[in-house]
Amino acid sequence: MRTTNLKSLVRWVRKMQEDTLEKILNILLVLLVLGYIGINFIAPLPPFLIGENITYAVLYGLILYLSYKNGYKNTHLLALTTILGFNIGRVSRSIISPRGEIEYLALEHIPLISFLILVLVFTLVTFHNRLK
Repeated sequence: MRTTNLKSLVRWVRKMQEDTLEKILNILLVLLVLGYIGINFIAPLPPFLIGENITYAVLYGLILYLSYKNGYKNTHLLALTTILGFNIGRVSRSIISPRGEIEYLALEHIPLISFLILVLVFTLVTFHNRLK
């Protein structure tokens, strides 16, 4: 009887942790979508970057919508990991040039890349917990 109660408690804690991770991931994605849309109104950006920011907002928003509709599936997490990896690579070119020099917009992009890495960590932890 005690073993059953302990197993139930462990399952409940694991479930709660997974739900908590997913809720945090949802909040981070909402902030990411709002950030990519909001920056277009704050900073004077060329049309190409506005289009790129809107594309990222739509992609992250789509994954967020699918997660609310169906819960996070492994394919959603894999797609999110891929998009984040590409996005981090694009932003890193604004920090360090291909020649290894610090770019003039580096300081403005460090918070973004830090936030993207944070979202990536939460995504990978959620994905890892799913594969256990």
